[in-house]
Amino acid sequence: MALLRKDKHPMFEIENASARVHNLITFQLITGDIGFYVMAIYIAPGCTKGVEDLRNAWAQCPTNYTPLGSLGI
Repeated sequence: MALLRKDKHPMFEIENASARVHNLITFQLITGDIGFYVMAIYIAPGCTKGVEDLRNAWAQCPTNYTPLGSLGI
């Protein structure tokens, strides 16, 4: 899984980013007047670690942001 961004891009701003356990990354992306809460996680086949972290991250999505998710298995 890869997430790329360009520093000081005129069209968007990353407001908050964090790396979490079990290969979970979250960040808040603002583009124009729209905010996205992005969650990306990799869960190895047959593994259940990280599922609860993803649920917790989903629950932490700010109410004025649109949630976006990516799951790699």
